[in-house]
Amino acid sequence: MERMKNGTAAGELSCLTGVRGIMNLIVMLHHFSVTFFSACFYGVEEWSHCDGMDITLGKSPLAFLVNGNSAVIEFFILSGIGIYLMSCAGESRFHRFLTLRYFKLVTLTVVSAFFVMAMWKLDAVVFLDVWEKLKTPWFDGWASEPATSFGRHLLNRPLDSMVDYSAALWPMRYFFFGTFFCAAVIWLGNRSRRPALFIALAAVLTIHIGEPYYCACVAGVALAYAYKKNRLPKLTWWSGGLCLLAGLYLFGYPTMISADTSPWYVLLYAPGMTVYYHILGASLLCLAAIAFKPAEKFFQMRAVQWMGKHSAAAYVIHYTIVISLSPLVFEKTFETCGYVPAAFCAIGAGLAAIYLIAFGLQPLLDWLYRLYQAAYTRAFSIEDQPNAGRGKEDIQRSCDSDERIEEAEHHRAGLLQRREPPANV
Repeated sequence: MERMKNGTAAGELSCLTGVRGIMNLIVMLHHFSVTFFSACFYGVEEWSHCDGMDITLGKSPLAFLVNGNSAVIEFFILSGIGIYLMSCAGESRFHRFLTLRYFKLVTLTVVSAFFVMAMWKLDAVVFLDVWEKLKTPWFDGWASEPATSFGRHLLNRPLDSMVDYSAALWPMRYFFFGTFFCAAVIWLGNRSRRPALFIALAAVLTIHIGEPYYCACVAGVALAYAYKKNRLPKLTWWSGGLCLLAGLYLFGYPTMISADTSPWYVLLYAPGMTVYYHILGASLLCLAAIAFKPAEKFFQMRAVQWMGKHSAAAYVIHYTIVISLSPLVFEKTFETCGYVPAAFCAIGAGLAAIYLIAFGLQPLLDWLYRLYQAAYTRAFSIEDQPNAGRGKEDIQRSCDSDERIEEAEHHRAGLLQRREPPANV
């Protein structure tokens, strides 16, 4: 694979930061909809609170607005893209990224579980008080405080065990193992004669063994590889619009509702196939964000970029709001406003609280990431630095010598240019 000597992953494809923000918003809307309008996701008429309109939304093309499963798959695709771009930034930076990946994921997991644990200790899980009114099967199994202590969860594989505190933490282990799977694919692809064919074989392998989330990571690697090789097509208004519409159609393909009951969905419906429809749709949306100018401009809007930059903190805190503040607002407004207005008030208040807390929490997470990077640099990179063990005077003399050599080369080049005979007219 092609190497980029002085390139960096930061700042490259900034539109994908906006994609991350929108996908995070869809995940939160999915969790809110499953909590207050579960019929939209499951299609059960007995759980409907608005005369079947929520079921109609779940069967319509607008279902992509609340399809959290596809949004999580988009996170895996973005992860694969970021891993490949980081591998192009140099081996030292790539090794540091792989080493610190575990600590970053554990930090997000522990912080999210800590907030949920605090709600249990403060007896602020209001969701339990309104569960019967909501008619939602969600949280079944998570509706009681975990029996194992927080400290024991922390010491015993936190990426797996912390799911007992927050149901939204299940993708963390897949992110961790998917990172090193992508790193292996990139490393082996660097040593193969046909990297594109090798990436395609890796995707086929993940489909064969039944690991769609790793397949999504490989799809991200393939998109990043095509981008670095300048093999992505330049989408026009027609091709870009078709790519965007097809991506939204597949992205919103029903997960729990049978597509046979909806006239909008004509593809084969099978429980094992829908996740690959989602992967294809999420990949097309990423392609549109990169190669289709209107989509790229949308994802580069200031508000969308802000959502993307605060997506980690918003994802960390949103489950806590779903089980505490939003049910509290719903409980206070249900008697006077009715179910549907109270549910929308709860969702609006929950989203506002999530982004407000994320605004203050994201700098703390960024500070922890910088702390990890500084610790890694101090522990592993001192001996690799070219000026390690040299005094300031030696370094200054070396820099002055390099500058004098560069000036001499420029002077010599100027003399040679003046000595050349004029070109014939």
